[in-house]
Amino acid sequence: MTEKGVHIVSFDVPFPPDYGGVIDVYYKIKAFTDEGLKVKLHCFDYGRRNAAEKSLPGVEVIYYDRKLSAGALLSKVPFIVKTRKSQELLDNLLSDDWPILFEGLHTCAWLDEARLKDRFKMVRAHNVEHDYYKRLARSEKSVFRKQYFKAESKKLRAFEKVVANCQSILSISESDHAYFEKKYGKSTLIYPFHREQTKSDSTHGDYAFYHGNLEVAENLEAVKFLLEEVFNRLEIPLVVAGKGSENDLSTLDHSNPGISFNLNPSEDEMMELSQGAGVHVLPAFQATGFKLKLLHSLQSNKEVIANKAMVANTGLKSWVTLAETATAFRKAVANALENPLAEASIKDRHEFLRKHYSNSAQAKKIIDLMQ
Repeated sequence: MTEKGVHIVSFDVPFPPDYGGVIDVYYKIKAFTDEGLKVKLHCFDYGRRNAAEKSLPGVEVIYYDRKLSAGALLSKVPFIVKTRKSQELLDNLLSDDWPILFEGLHTCAWLDEARLKDRFKMVRAHNVEHDYYKRLARSEKSVFRKQYFKAESKKLRAFEKVVANCQSILSISESDHAYFEKKYGKSTLIYPFHREQTKSDSTHGDYAFYHGNLEVAENLEAVKFLLEEVFNRLEIPLVVAGKGSENDLSTLDHSNPGISFNLNPSEDEMMELSQGAGVHVLPAFQATGFKLKLLHSLQSNKEVIANKAMVANTGLKSWVTLAETATAFRKAVANALENPLAEASIKDRHEFLRKHYSNSAQAKKIIDLMQ
């Protein structure tokens, strides 16, 4: 790989790294450049473009407009793929012989292009997308969006076979790895790339903390559960943080004075909220992909309370307190605030994460595939 690099085709602009998918992209890029690999980053922009790429030396960034149109909804090709098909992107990918990493099925419009037949190509599977969209439809309240997710799920199931044209599928979780390996025989388990904390706050706050992309129906469902079934019967503050707007919160009950929202916090603000909490609460209602919020929370020095859907296929079940019902969550939250984790438990957890979820180790696995 001397004097060579990799093309990364991203479904969105990965800076700032403020929600699950782009967090994985951003810290993957950083890990590649730390290993001395050059990166040509191709981004589909629909509202996030800024100058943040200046913080990633050694990365060439090329932007493309996403072609959003009502007509794209009528195509047999999934909307998330059709709106990211760019001739300019193909021309740029053909400008050299570097390997290509397509981030998600979203970006795979050119994966079966004949002129790329001899190139080394990888697909980062952030989910089994048709299953993910099917579950999104179940969580969605809007009739239009529910129908869109159902239709997109069917299209994604049919389109998924395009991955047969890549040399390696980089699966993000154990269950996804098993699925893609059985179906296509070319999967490598690559855990999520994430912000690796260099320090942890040992203070013990008096509030519980939930974070996630509040533009996603599944996460709003989790917040609704916490507000209406858990913290409505606890005199313990809850801080909810994440990407979103006041409009996204319009369906939530704001009557509890102990609940506060922090919308669109910076990376540093999110870290402060995470470290300052007394306990992290992470219910989930879809056991799909790998939820980066879990990895982020486990890097704190605080107890993490989650249900089985949150930890499914992550290898992290042993490091959380499991709770399946509202009653179990309430008891676990109260106990966590009264009895902070022992220092030895925190140390063991951090050592496990460094060993199994290192960005550098994951990057080296991918680089080895490209050799």
